Amino acid sequence: MLEKCRPEVREALDNVLSTFGGEDGGIKFYRFYQLVEDLDVQGQEGNEAADELMNVVLRFSRFINVANKAPSSSG
Repeated sequence: MLEKCRPEVREALDNVLSTFGGEDGGIKFYRFYQLVEDLDVQGQEGNEAADELMNVVLRFSRFINVANKAPSSSG
């Protein structure tokens, strides 16, 4: 899978899938979940760096939506 992608892209996606798939029993996901909640609160309180990280989360969600609306390249 992802044979055409750079190694760092494959590693990044593997990390995302491992985290959201609960490969370690959900620990990485829980820590991520807590961090998102904390950073969102900080962003709402004016922390610009935290707000920018939340924009990454929002963009990633939109990216997933785009992928699910696009026709499949596998036929």
